[in-house]
Amino acid sequence: MNKAKLVIPAIAIVIGVFTAFASTTKQSCISEPQYYLNGTMYSPAGVLGRDYICANGSGTCTYIGGTSPYQPCQSGIYTPLHVRSS
Repeated sequence: MNKAKLVIPAIAIVIGVFTAFASTTKQSCISEPQYYLNGTMYSPAGVLGRDYICANGSGTCTYIGGTSPYQPCQSGIYTPLHVRSS
């Protein structure tokens, strides 16, 4: 019984550490150039907070890559902050 009291908290700690590392490594893609899906093409997204935001919602906001296949990076809804004039 005493071993069970030690094993269960140890397993919980190990799971917590792995969860923390898994959540931080996903965000490392933000330092790479970002692209958004513009219909059927991937276009440069710009700078987060200046050119666009990822609004709350389901789906993929931005991708990384530059060559196919692009990989999802940030979740949410891609929302441009300003309209570029022609």
